Amino acid sequence: MQKKILQRIKIRNKCKKLRKNISIINKHILDNIITNKLLNFISFRKNQNIGLFISFSGEINTNLLIKKLWLQNKTVFVPIIDPFFKGKLLFSKYNSNTILKFNKFNILEPNVKKESLFLIDILDIIIVPIVSFNFNHYRLGMGGGYYDRLLINKSNNILPIGIAYDCQLNNKFPICKWDVPLPVIITQSKIWL
Repeated sequence: MQKKILQRIKIRNKCKKLRKNISIINKHILDNIITNKLLNFISFRKNQNIGLFISFSGEINTNLLIKKLWLQNKTVFVPIIDPFFKGKLLFSKYNSNTILKFNKFNILEPNVKKESLFLIDILDIIIVPIVSFNFNHYRLGMGGGYYDRLLINKSNNILPIGIAYDCQLNNKFPICKWDVPLPVIITQSKIWL
């Protein structure tokens, strides 16, 4: 198991570096392509509540996606680290008036009261961040296991969709028992179904 973990760390670091090495101009172009592909993919679905992450550390910029979802009158929810149960995520509505704060991982999240937090079951679609992925739709995240725990317990009515750059494809990372494959991954060149 230790060997698997070390391999995953090595691949995670490699893919984060590849992602960060995309030039600002290319990143902007790729972020727009991926955002539009994602919006086209979900446009025919009956969905109102969309969960997605606030990007950081070279991830696909979700600000444009969030603004376009608001224009389509979708309700956007973003994750918050559960203050009551270690290793879990909850969701909060997110709009242009939402006050944000940095959490313990230096990721922005809404500064809200516990009454404003929701379980994943409120979502129709959840957009999942990816550090690396393989042909079988398994994803490698940042290493905290938050999304793996979330996805393993989600209802069947929720569609998880991963978004990544083509350069994050890597078929060499070992799969662990807690990994959950995504039904859909969208990159700039392909929709992986």
